Amino acid sequence: MEMNKEMITKGTELYKMAQQVANDLVCDAKISKNDRNGWELFGTKIQLFCRKVMSLDCFAAKIAETVDNTCCNGFTAARISDKQAWILACAAVENGITY
Repeated sequence: MEMNKEMITKGTELYKMAQQVANDLVCDAKISKNDRNGWELFGTKIQLFCRKVMSLDCFAAKIAETVDNTCCNGFTAARISDKQAWILACAAVENGITY
């Protein structure tokens, strides 16, 4: 993982990347238990992503832990707010973690 030294600023490529990751997280988390295959697939995908972010020594690691605890543990693949998704996405983009 190569750490990105550039700040995420609105209008930049990094901002667009973080925005896409955040949008994907929120969308994937909404997959319901009624879609059994998707629910497990996306719950696991989010869980693996969260565990990568949890390895960082930052505020986002605590948020990742909170989200990780909700994966495949309810009616949707995970529970994540837009703010949580944004924080995780920014930490991921800044630290070269892909979703």
